[in-house]
Amino acid sequence: MSHSQLAHRPMSVRELADQAAKFTWNPNIGFKFWCRAAETLYQEGKSYLADRNLPQAYVVFFRYSTLVADYLSRHPEAKEPESRRLARPLQRRLERVLELLETIKPEIQESYAEWKKLSVPTDVGQDRGGILDPALAWNRQSPAQILDIRENHDLAVDLAKKEILRRRRRAGSWEADVSKQRESSPTPYIDDRELRRQMEATRHQLDRSSFHDGMDHDDDRDSVVTPTNYSYPSIKRSSSPPRYEYSSLPAPQGPRPLPPRPPKGPPMIPPLSHEKLPARPKKEPLPSIEPYLPDNALPESAPARPPKTVDKPKRVTFRPNRYLENGDPLRPVFLPRNLRDSFLKKASRNTERGLEMCGLLCGEVINNALFITHLLIPDQTCTANTCDTESEEDIWQFCDSENVIIIGWIHTHPTQTCFLSSRDLHTHAGYQATLTESVAIVCAPRFEPSWGVFRLTNPPGLDEILRCQKPEVFHEHTCKNPYVEAFEPGGHVHEANLDFKVTDLRKSV
Repeated sequence: MSHSQLAHRPMSVRELADQAAKFTWNPNIGFKFWCRAAETLYQEGKSYLADRNLPQAYVVFFRYSTLVADYLSRHPEAKEPESRRLARPLQRRLERVLELLETIKPEIQESYAEWKKLSVPTDVGQDRGGILDPALAWNRQSPAQILDIRENHDLAVDLAKKEILRRRRRAGSWEADVSKQRESSPTPYIDDRELRRQMEATRHQLDRSSFHDGMDHDDDRDSVVTPTNYSYPSIKRSSSPPRYEYSSLPAPQGPRPLPPRPPKGPPMIPPLSHEKLPARPKKEPLPSIEPYLPDNALPESAPARPPKTVDKPKRVTFRPNRYLENGDPLRPVFLPRNLRDSFLKKASRNTERGLEMCGLLCGEVINNALFITHLLIPDQTCTANTCDTESEEDIWQFCDSENVIIIGWIHTHPTQTCFLSSRDLHTHAGYQATLTESVAIVCAPRFEPSWGVFRLTNPPGLDEILRCQKPEVFHEHTCKNPYVEAFEPGGHVHEANLDFKVTDLRKSV
């Protein structure tokens, strides 16, 4: 097995919790962007569960619980009516996320213990700069074959197409049990006071979780890890949480029915026929044939072969091939080739009138790569130099119904060249701060180059934009390279022949 195929060592529960806590909380980012981040984390967790990547699912679900339970209420916009309305469904989902964390945790602990016992051959456990990547961690339940995206571009696309089709066919099955429970016992209305009380209890529970329960006692560690002010979530439930089966085969519905018993009494013997039967033909000896034995056949005296052992099916995951300036990995992003043309057709009327227009790039996480599968045109306010999304609840409802996340955005420059303005930089900072791989596509149909795919540098671009408090819509920034090209070969974005859906939520066109 080549070095690129070696699995990283598994990460302990404590290490995964530490990884989940490594995000920068910045109140300068709008409240709706943080709510989008929480929704993205939830959808990412569902995708990683579908991929049977439990360590990464644990990280994103843990980060969701930390963001929703502890940070959203600190935002300066948290008490506004619009913000409270956006946060309420995220808070109500928190208990479900905590249950999933408690379900996943034993599997991670067993994988870590088994790895230490078996000494599974892995690499040093680091991809670059000493960073452990939970998405590439060894998993006893579903060992991963780790491949390089540059050498397996077509394979990644083919696997994604099959997985997308499988998920479409099984749409809604991931939360089937929860939906049935909601139908049988609908959630009662919770007023704001009760909701705040529950959130406060959850925050205390996150802080008071036992440190020793989450600590791993490694044989090669002599010192005790210093506890922090967070730990993995722990909740009390009246019944054990459901276990999720990752096999695509349907579970048998009870034992098979037995054949009917024969009636009691003497056996039924058919009466003999008096008709004369034809004479039985004489037996003729068969010609002698030497039995054919292949050259590698075993002699009669050799012992029987042991039964074949069926190896566990390996999942495929792709290692990042690009990194941020600070060393953090960037998962590859696959962009449909015809998406820009479809967007420009939608924006043609605005372009003729000299107005900007934007769309959201939505997609799915498959095998540790991001695939854009939907172009969403949200309701928006457009001017000659700006475009702002409206009706945030409609965007969330779309993402939740389609089980997709927002991977980036696309917008036009009808009268300007292809670049990111200062207003665009501030807009994209909200996307990239909540999803590292987020990209901004600019289409300038009247100039050359007519389009580009960009991301903020980190550092210095993202840090400076988030610190910027200049009130003017358009202003200058001090750093010389706030953003860079994100398209291949130097970036993490790849074009591919992918199908995608276009959904227009505009109330007036």
